[in-house]
Amino acid sequence: ETYACLKDAESWTNKRIAEEQFRLLKETLVHAYEHTKYYKELFDQVGFNPYEIDDSEATKQIPVLTKDILKERFSDLVADDAGEGYIVSTGGTSGKPTKILLSNQTYYVEWAFVYNFWSKYGYDINTSKMATFRGIRLGNKISEINPMYAEIRMNVFSMGRHNISQYVKKIKRYKADFIYGYPSAVYNFCKLVQEAHIDLKGMFRAALLISENLYEFQKEKIVEVLDCPIGMFYGHSERAVFAEQYDDGYVFNPLYGTVEIGKSNEPIVTGFNNRLMPLIRYVVDDKITEKNGKYEI
Repeated sequence: ETYACLKDAESWTNKRIAEEQFRLLKETLVHAYEHTKYYKELFDQVGFNPYEIDDSEATKQIPVLTKDILKERFSDLVADDAGEGYIVSTGGTSGKPTKILLSNQTYYVEWAFVYNFWSKYGYDINTSKMATFRGIRLGNKISEINPMYAEIRMNVFSMGRHNISQYVKKIKRYKADFIYGYPSAVYNFCKLVQEAHIDLKGMFRAALLISENLYEFQKEKIVEVLDCPIGMFYGHSERAVFAEQYDDGYVFNPLYGTVEIGKSNEPIVTGFNNRLMPLIRYVVDDKITEKNGKYEI
């Protein structure tokens, strides 16, 4: 349902998108007020009425939610009507990993946004296959097939000059048409392939990279070896923001949540998808700058 909505939204006017974003924002605020102890107390304390707001700017009277507050008021932030969920931890870039409760639905909604972005590179959720390079430990195996995500998972820990041709052979046999994973791992694969004089130009429709920064030397090597476009998106464990990267910066998807830039260039986000633990004006441990209507993160 989410994926179909996102595909349909590609033909919407900017006005309609803004209206839908505001509808989702107001729905999130009302739900948080009615079903969490923390936001009921906070909204009443500052005199914020979620039923009567008529634009998103009104939310700026709501105090920000920091990771420290999240830890202190964890149970008070959990909605009483959102069903089952699961605990995840943030990456802890500030040195302090934070736990958060996500509803089961959040996971699937997240993938709808991911697949929608990937579709811009020709990815088809029914037919496409991926060769995945992430930190998955496979013991002595070079690879394993994961039918859940239509992928062949490659063992990045055992990959080297002595067996790179076997990696290529397994990927070709699986007929993966996209390569997916950490920039560092995909870069290493490309470097080894080039050193072995193996030609992979045109093998993949795109390199879909996640989780790490992509450095210019990595980008140059990946494009040189694979001769395909690179797709990247920005998100985080809390599932409150989703941004798609294009040539000159990131664009935040307005149907995923709202984004403000704080005084120290930190993202302040309100996510629409996790009803179990709503995050409203949540401060993220990153820095962003705006440039020509897009963002650098």
